[in-house]
Amino acid sequence: MAKKASTKAKNPVQKHRTNPVAETKFSVPNYPTKLNIFKISASRFFWVRYYDEGRIFKKSTKTDERRKAIEFAKRFYDDINFKKHQGLIKGKEDAFEVCAQAIIEQQKYKVLSKEMSAEMANRYGHFYP
Repeated sequence: MAKKASTKAKNPVQKHRTNPVAETKFSVPNYPTKLNIFKISASRFFWVRYYDEGRIFKKSTKTDERRKAIEFAKRFYDDINFKKHQGLIKGKEDAFEVCAQAIIEQQKYKVLSKEMSAEMANRYGHFYP
């Protein structure tokens, strides 16, 4: 018995309007390949994206000219690296550690100011004298 051919045409998967349009995606010359400019369906402007240490940095260039978008991308890359070396941008792996340390410091302050008892703080797993 012969199988019937499917009459349904396979539609390509619709991408979300904020995904890069493949034809407009370019690497910035003489910069890391992780620095890209691209357009999205939701905007007439080019966007810049840079992937570094587990984080994605993305921003609109607010221009539809490729040359200006590349210049913006170069400044964007330089700004990110400057802030990273100044300690103003932490890596993705630091986020939890930073939050946890802030909570521990806050609880220490509460114990010292008698807002929280040391016994209560110890219940949370932090050991105070």
